[in-house]
Amino acid sequence: MRKYRIAVVALLGVVLGGLAVLLCTRGMSGETEPETHVLRVLLWDYDTVNYDRRIIEAFEAQNPDITVEVTSYSPTSYDFSLRALLASDEQIDIIYANQLPQFAWLCQEGYLLPLDTFIQRDGMDLSCYSNMDVLRMPETGEVMGLPYRQDKFLLYYNMDLFDQAGLDYPSDKPTWDEVCALAQQLSAGQQGIYGIYLSVLPEHLIPQSLDVSFDYTAGDLETLAEGLERYTMLAECGAAPRFSDLDRTDPAQRLFETGEYGMFLNGSWYLNFLAEDTEAERCSFRWGVVERPAVADGAAQNPMMLTPVCIYRDTTEPEAAWRFLRFVCGEDGANILAEQMVLPAYHSPQTDAQVASRAQHFGIDAHLLLDGFDAPEALPAAQERKIRQAVYDIYEQVLLGLEEIDGFLPQAEQARADCLNN
Repeated sequence: MRKYRIAVVALLGVVLGGLAVLLCTRGMSGETEPETHVLRVLLWDYDTVNYDRRIIEAFEAQNPDITVEVTSYSPTSYDFSLRALLASDEQIDIIYANQLPQFAWLCQEGYLLPLDTFIQRDGMDLSCYSNMDVLRMPETGEVMGLPYRQDKFLLYYNMDLFDQAGLDYPSDKPTWDEVCALAQQLSAGQQGIYGIYLSVLPEHLIPQSLDVSFDYTAGDLETLAEGLERYTMLAECGAAPRFSDLDRTDPAQRLFETGEYGMFLNGSWYLNFLAEDTEAERCSFRWGVVERPAVADGAAQNPMMLTPVCIYRDTTEPEAAWRFLRFVCGEDGANILAEQMVLPAYHSPQTDAQVASRAQHFGIDAHLLLDGFDAPEALPAAQERKIRQAVYDIYEQVLLGLEEIDGFLPQAEQARADCLNN
């Protein structure tokens, strides 16, 4: 037994001695373990769309020292969830802003890290983006995010339903009168068919109903009531589903692909769903797309909607986060977006050619996706954001049948006055 103990002690000494030699040798040669970084990224719809996942996987493959951990929420709860997470002590590095009003709030609350030092150090050329001014702090001019995607509203239509009804397709730049007439004809002539499907979100419905951007602090709220009357008429005559039904069922964007809707008014981001499902033979009808409707003939503006990607002010990984932004919002990310029928905010001859090629593959005029973007709306100030939300809430109540249309204007005016006085 004693000899066995001596042998074990001797063997242990040899192992420890060898380990010490190895550590000393590594220290003398300057070898160190590669430093690794973990980025926590906040976005929405990660499990619904493919392009975000593909871009992040490509980034990790090109940057093996960085691991990306994604926290994703549904788009309807993203604003609430983001606010709750920012109020916690959770680690956050990257924030995808769901369009400019949310980006404005992030800026005004001081949640974002300015990017100017990185941009100047790397000599980054910002001319590849259509519009950068809107991503600067109005007071300081600092860049607070890079644009990832650009979008605008479009009118999609089911060619097969139009053919069955013997109707001409919507014109390239339709008016609301034309669209409403087509919607009523489609629903009247075909059992179980709605002429048009509209989003239930006021933040979509209101800009879709107007030819120009609306000033919530001083604009004539009567203008917004006109859109309410139009939507209510479409629902009452059976040309569109009632908003209360849509609200209860919480329909996905793919509802249009059931083939029960003649037209669908939504953002250009829907092209990704439609193209993907068409190629996978999950969408069984022919479809087309044109500019969104205008109140007056050819008069509708189509402000660019941007999705900025930003670095959280308290990130512990600023350099890794900046590498992520450069990749996602640069040519690498843009090429993947273009392949997936998503409109990148980054422009180069290669990415624009890819967008054009994909558009032509589906019979879409490439100019519809590459041109015709008006300048983005200016970032709303805190007071305007408050008024906007108050108006949205009343608008939604009317759409759901909880308030009369006649009550919208006085309630909206009172809500605006309350916001301005408080």
